[in-house]
Amino acid sequence: MIFNNTQFIHKISINIKELNSVNKIEDILQIKLNDLENKCFEYGYIKEKSIKILHKSQGFLNPIIFVPFIEYKVLCSVDVFKPNIDDIYLVDVLSINKIAIMCCIKYKYNNKTIIPIRIIIAKHTQDNDIIKNIKKDDKIYIKILGYKFVKKATRIDAIANIINKEDIENIKKLKKVIEKLNTIENNCHIDINKINKYTNILKFILEKNIIEYNELFIYNFIKDNNIKYNSLDVENLYNTYINNFNKPENVINETISFNNETDLTNETNPDDETYPEDDEELYEEVDDFYEYDYIEDNNKNDNKFNENEDVKNDEDDEDDEDDEDDEDDENDEADDEDDVKNNKLNLNLEIKKI
Repeated sequence: MIFNNTQFIHKISINIKELNSVNKIEDILQIKLNDLENKCFEYGYIKEKSIKILHKSQGFLNPIIFVPFIEYKVLCSVDVFKPNIDDIYLVDVLSINKIAIMCCIKYKYNNKTIIPIRIIIAKHTQDNDIIKNIKKDDKIYIKILGYKFVKKATRIDAIANIINKEDIENIKKLKKVIEKLNTIENNCHIDINKINKYTNILKFILEKNIIEYNELFIYNFIKDNNIKYNSLDVENLYNTYINNFNKPENVINETISFNNETDLTNETNPDDETYPEDDEELYEEVDDFYEYDYIEDNNKNDNKFNENEDVKNDEDDEDDEDDEDDEDDENDEADDEDDVKNNKLNLNLEIKKI
């Protein structure tokens, strides 16, 4: 139940001398791959005797570096176990101390007990009424909080919380919701790598080993919308989810914002209401403002008019002074001419006397 089949590409280097010891290249490739069994690699913990060769590339001998190795790329299928956060498992209690409870998932193969994962449960975060009755070798349900593993490690380490029976029953009731929604057809598509993490929890809920894509899609909808086994109107929510799935996010957001902004009631805010008394005061203030503005404009116009009159008076005074100066000059010229005439007459008289 805990293992899932997957495919991966693995690179294998074979010494040329090793090719003499086998009849087929596949045989030595399989021997090399068997070294990965019951250990962790990047995809999780590999189950024993589960690696199968699907395809191999032609051998490549690097001509640049002179080493007696031929490289092969091999496409394999394998059964792996990799937990995910929020997965639920039925585990065995290995030991209990004052700080924590040690659990594991174990199975037997060829009379050997194999433990692919070891789980630690901190006591101080659990309900005392639950943990006080737990004993060694008991079976309990746990929910994964986190995990880690390194390459070639012999097991996965994880931390978890204990789940009570009531929560387990509520989670298993989601089976009816998933089966009901699975009858609704859809053309939606999500990257399988994003929803493949729900495979283990769906195995627990649906109690089967093979999980279909549509079931993963439905559980993704359940997680996104926080659907419970007793949620109402789930089918309509699912249909809306499907209809809006392929729409751009901005179109959905605009529709939601429009619906939120549209006010279908005629109610008003009491703070926004006005009264006749307030209106009269407002009009009086407005009238006073216009009167004041009018007086200021008149004062400004009077000042401009007075300034213009002063300028005109100054210009007239200057013109009068210029006229008087011209008249004085003309009088002086006339006096000079009279003097010249008188002098000429006097000279003529004197000449006659002589």
